[in-house]
Amino acid sequence: MSVASAFRGALGLFALLTIWAGVVAPAAASAQDWVRFENRWQPGQYINTEHGLASGAIQPGWHSAQWAITQAEDGYVRIQNRWEPSHYLHVENGRIESGPIQPGWHSAMWRLEPAEAGHVRIRNRWQSDQALHVERGGLEAGRVQPGWHSAMWRVRR
Repeated sequence: MSVASAFRGALGLFALLTIWAGVVAPAAASAQDWVRFENRWQPGQYINTEHGLASGAIQPGWHSAQWAITQAEDGYVRIQNRWEPSHYLHVENGRIESGPIQPGWHSAMWRLEPAEAGHVRIRNRWQSDQALHVERGGLEAGRVQPGWHSAMWRVRR
């Protein structure tokens, strides 16, 4: 084998590896750890978007009940739906919603505060007195009392 032939072979292998890395590596790097939020007060009730945003019973594998927790800024996170990837939890219009957001919306930024027994409280940045709860049955963002189990969520992987 000549030096030129070996060089062309190596160059071809390099090109193939570069193309492979450009296709496969980003997919692996962008893979999400999807989670579900189960309510403490109502076990078996998960935040989902199957029939509109709600907390309720789900079926195994429902993408509408799976969420990505992504870093925002200053220790806050965004909560993105798997089924509708352009949808994030927010309170831009004064109530909890799942929908498209703008990058700087504090209404779509949340803090997962440690609560009791491994649960978290999901508190909004823009309306810092509001956290997600089901105290009156349906999913709401509002003021909560420290001991409310209805405002505590288990993050399930």
